[in-house]
Amino acid sequence: MGARPRQVASVFCYQGMFIGLVGTLLGLALAVILLHYRQEIVTSFVDQRLISKFYKFYAFPVQYRLPDFVRIVGFTFLISTLAGVLPAWWAARLKPAECLRFE
Repeated sequence: MGARPRQVASVFCYQGMFIGLVGTLLGLALAVILLHYRQEIVTSFVDQRLISKFYKFYAFPVQYRLPDFVRIVGFTFLISTLAGVLPAWWAARLKPAECLRFE
């Protein structure tokens, strides 16, 4: 009530950006943890000898490359921010009195 359409849209965009930032950071932390403990996770489900028998290697290799992490984090943050644009556009077009009438 009393906010301009641009202000309403910016609130929705900032909320989408914040949710995207938190989700991206939590996903990044979870990915790093799972990659660090990948061998222990796999061996808790499958015997190590069985893995080496069928796949001809003993450990699952991984390479931590900064450009990959930067691309992934940037892309997920961009997608989550853009996901807030459509609801922001809809909310900015609504008239508060009409919305309250139907609630």
